[in-house]
Order: sequence, then C-alpha cells, then structure tokens
Amino acid sequence: MLFPQIIKRDNLYEKSSNGGVFFTKKVNYIMTSSIEVQKMNITLSIILAVCAGYLKAWKNWRVFHPTMLYTSVLVLLYNFICKDHLLWKHRSIPLESHFAGELFHAFAILPTITVLYLTFYPEKHGRLRYIILWSVLSFAAEFPFAATGMIVFENGYQYWMELLFYPVMYIMIRLHHIRPLVSYGLSAVIILLMVWLFKVPVQLAF
Repeated sequence: MLFPQIIKRDNLYEKSSNGGVFFTKKVNYIMTSSIEVQKMNITLSIILAVCAGYLKAWKNWRVFHPTMLYTSVLVLLYNFICKDHLLWKHRSIPLESHFAGELFHAFAILPTITVLYLTFYPEKHGRLRYIILWSVLSFAAEFPFAATGMIVFENGYQYWMELLFYPVMYIMIRLHHIRPLVSYGLSAVIILLMVWLFKVPVQLAF
C-alpha cells in the first residue's frame, strides 16, 4: 500500500466458535488517544482561524457565506447518502464518532478554508497553480490524520485518491461562488459518479 491507512491491524483478538471451543486471534490497534485527537483537530482549526484573521480574510465572510454553506451541506449530504457505505470516517471528541468529526469538519474547518481560498483566488493569471497549491497543501495536512487513525478510508476509497478529490473540490468551491446554479448541476453529476464508482447502495424513501 502506497499510503498508510488509519488503523494498522497487526494483532487482533477475535473470538470464534467451533464445536464449543473458542479461538482468539490477537490484533493490536494503533490509534491516537482522545486527547491527541482533540489537540490535532483544535490545532488545525486555530491555525486556519489565525491565518484567516491575520490575512484579513474574515472581512469577506458575508460575500462568501453562500459558498461556505454549500461546502457544509455537501458534507452533510455525503453522510446521508453514504451512511451505510462510508468512504472515509472521521474520529472526533468527545465520542470519537464519525458524525462528530464530520460536523466539526463541516462547520469549523471547511468554512474557514473556503474563506481563505476564495479571498486570495487569482482573478487572471496563476489559477491552475493556485488550485494545485491548495490541493497539495490539503493532501499534506491530511497525512498526519490518516497516519494516526483520525481518518479511516474504506469501501474502495484510499488516501492517494485525495490527490484527485481536492482539485475537484477547490474547482467546485470557486465555481459555486461565480456560477452557483452550474455548480449544483455538476455536484449532482459528481455525486452520481461517486455512487457508481464505489458501489454505494442508495435506498429511496419513497
């Protein structure tokens, strides 16, 4: 495997029955403690917030507010569609649950990233370099979370695929800011493509 997964399974204890005799297999989980998870999440949020404040990006929050909501809604939509077939899971405090981590990501980290990204987006030259830079930085920033077990990738999705995911994400963030209706249509296409590629079971409620 090219990149580490969240949890390394070397020694696991599983109990199975065979004719009344129980066997155990040793498994060792390498995970960060709750305190370490909390520190990393909070540290990332503080760094982003301080950067946004120092660079005076927050003054534009009203302009970018619709796109901030767009990114948050997409996170919630992902959790609704893929609730039984998650491609990635976040661990957060205090419950170390995926949903708590997703809420933190949706309403704390992503909105701040959106403000910073759109504030300094080049209007003329260097757009491709700018998108690549943000994608590489995001991929690198996610590495310690993936390596320590704060993010788990599963059901066919792997960490290296984030190199494809982030450019699309940043292109869509910019597109929503300038062409919101077009971004909604493309978002639907991307969602359907992801559902098809990763065989996400979708059950309609009607």
